[in-house]
Amino acid sequence: MAPANTPQAIVARLTRAMEPIVQQQAFKEKLFGMGCYARWKPPAAFASFIAGESKKWARIIPAVGIPREE
Repeated sequence: MAPANTPQAIVARLTRAMEPIVQQQAFKEKLFGMGCYARWKPPAAFASFIAGESKKWARIIPAVGIPREE
């Protein structure tokens, strides 16, 4: 993730730097040990994934009665 309106050149540089890291077995194992897992998605696919998750959880949270923090 990066702040909104990050210049495309910086996004591309971060993408090139991060993809090989996320693909490393040691990185995956470290995350797994913390209860997480790594799966690489290029920026556009990741943005689409986040948008879908946001919509999904925006429906689920109120449906199960979790109060909204102010």
